[in-house]
Amino acid sequence: MDKPRSKIPRFKNYEEEARFWDTHSVADFEEELEKVELRIERPLKHSFLVSLDAKSLDELIAVASSKDTDFVALAQIWIMDRLAHEREKGIRLSSTTERSDDVSHKRAEGK
Repeated sequence: MDKPRSKIPRFKNYEEEARFWDTHSVADFEEELEKVELRIERPLKHSFLVSLDAKSLDELIAVASSKDTDFVALAQIWIMDRLAHEREKGIRLSSTTERSDDVSHKRAEGK
C-alpha cells in the first residue's frame, strides 16, 4: 500500500524551510511524525573553575594578548598540549567516567 503524500512540502534550502516553520506549527502535522529513539550523550565539552592568583591571571592575559587570543582559549590550548605531552610520555590518563571521590581516595592513599 502506498504511503499517503506528506502535507509537509519539500524545501529547496534551509532558509525556505525556516520560513515555512516560522508560520506553521509542527502540531499541525502530528499524524506524519514518527517515533524515534533518542540517546542523550554527555556533553562533548565540560567547564570547570580554575583559581589563579592575581599575578598569574595578569600574566596569562598578557601572554594571550601577545598571541592575539583570549586567555580562556590560551588556557585550553595549554591544557590540551600538556595532556598530549603526558600521553606521549606514556602516562595513563584516567577515564573521565572515574568518580571524583575515587580519585580523591587514591590521592589520600598516595597512589
